[in-house]
Amino acid sequence: MKVLIIGAGNIGRALEQLIKSARDNCEIEIFDKDKDKVPFRKDLAETAPSADFVFLAVPSSALEEVCAELKPILHLETIIISLIKGLAGEKRQIADKFFKENLAKKQALAFLFGPMLGDELKQGKRGVGVVATKNPENFEKLQILFKNSGLNLEYTSDLSGVAILGVLKNIYALGLGIADGLGWGMNMKGWLAASSMREMGDIIKMFGSRKDIVWGDAGLADLITTGFSPSSKNRRTGEELAKKGRNAELISEGIRSLPVIGGMLKDTPKTPVFKAIEETVKGNMPAEEAFRALIKGIFKH
Repeated sequence: MKVLIIGAGNIGRALEQLIKSARDNCEIEIFDKDKDKVPFRKDLAETAPSADFVFLAVPSSALEEVCAELKPILHLETIIISLIKGLAGEKRQIADKFFKENLAKKQALAFLFGPMLGDELKQGKRGVGVVATKNPENFEKLQILFKNSGLNLEYTSDLSGVAILGVLKNIYALGLGIADGLGWGMNMKGWLAASSMREMGDIIKMFGSRKDIVWGDAGLADLITTGFSPSSKNRRTGEELAKKGRNAELISEGIRSLPVIGGMLKDTPKTPVFKAIEETVKGNMPAEEAFRALIKGIFKH
């Protein structure tokens, strides 16, 4: 089997390590735009056409450029596996819609989401991945690839629901990070996590997916992992935002996605947690004021 991993960050390197630990009959190539990360990289035109699996582990902001380069050189049987939990392209689209427009119509496609922190996987700690794909055979091939690797895989055919969950999870993880920055204890942070889950369920229903997917590993488990882990970038960004306000360095997938999702939810009365996060990120209110208002119910209608 031949594997190409695009993106040599934490999760990309973790995937490389997982596959190497599980399979000794697998050729793995890794590519990153930053040559310092992969000094002896091969060009995509050399590696992508013969790959059985291509993992996309790049920021959402880079996805359009990567797909433009891949589309004319990929075989339709090559399985594209996206790990990107953000809105993609200039149109800022949910991932399933983005790939419909930016890959060949019959290109094999899967999303790999869930509680999978790269730092922990590289340390040999176990993780759970939710594979969303319309073709169960794609899932079975990924199961074989990761067998005995420490990454357990689950299957769903709901690409749209999983893609939306990935975006929402990052936004609500910002809120859990803000709570940390405000010095909230676990009692109130637990309440905030539960409130976030209820809102995610209402939002995903608006997008046409079933609410129960929120309570699985692509929703609840991933939110707990991202919202409580010290190494989570979205959580850290929220914490920094609470402590530094507008002086914080606001770079994360949740920050990138929030304005677009906020536009979609502007007339929705059931999202007080989202609105508190939004007011804080936009700088309309200090974090302490916005989250005090949340507790008092000012954002509730």
